[in-house]
Amino acid sequence: YYRTDLHWRQEAIFPVAERLLERMGAGDVSALLSGLEKSSLGQFYGAYYGQLALPMDGDELNAMTGGYVDDLVATELDENALEFIPLKIYDEEALAHVDAYDVYLGGPTPVAVIENPGLNSGRELVVFRDSFASSLAPLLAAGYDKVTLIDLRYIASPVLGDYADFSAATDALFIYGPEILNNSGVLNVAR
Repeated sequence: YYRTDLHWRQEAIFPVAERLLERMGAGDVSALLSGLEKSSLGQFYGAYYGQLALPMDGDELNAMTGGYVDDLVATELDENALEFIPLKIYDEEALAHVDAYDVYLGGPTPVAVIENPGLNSGRELVVFRDSFASSLAPLLAAGYDKVTLIDLRYIASPVLGDYADFSAATDALFIYGPEILNNSGVLNVAR
């Protein structure tokens, strides 16, 4: 975790990604992950920084690049046009946002898709998520041809089938931080 934010440091969650991928039958991806390089994106002042009331430096925000990550292709659902548009795995323009953690996959979006063209495993993963999965998803793509990310805070469950194909999914994963787990009423789940 960061000193000034509640999110995971991407460079520190390789064991999480490896364990999840191993348990979901994607095999040993440690060689793929260890081939990635840590690239600094600059200083990061997280959500807790202003609450500390102490003079301190921000955290260093890093992106894991190289290897298979450089070949990943990502798209997101454009809420206005209701079609998929290109998405950057690491959007450095987001460093200027109020929440610079949006650098990972551009921040919140109803549906995003990451495709790994270098893999032909026949495996697809659907991740129901909040922002905690943003830095983890590119690492999980080491074991899947396609990773679909769904944020139920921004899309109602009855229309999910219009924008996400669940028929090819081999695995599903739910990744939520404590703010969502303790307040699940923010999710747009049909009742």
